[in-house]
Amino acid sequence: MRLGKPSGPSVHCEGLALIIVGIALLVVAAVRFVRTERLLADPRVRPRPGASAEVILSAVLALIVAGLGVLLALAG
Repeated sequence: MRLGKPSGPSVHCEGLALIIVGIALLVVAAVRFVRTERLLADPRVRPRPGASAEVILSAVLALIVAGLGVLLALAG
């Protein structure tokens, strides 16, 4: 079974969305790294917050990848 090369505006939008979400994940991870570094240097103890932005962004990325997978499966 051979799949054709996906094309069209939806594929380009999904690719752009994956790039944007990936860049957002990198930026959030860098900010959290710097924050964690500062918190580790501080001798005071602080409680950990609830749901983190990384979990939400990762879920969005997983949904986009799942959508792209469905698109590729239906295109064949």
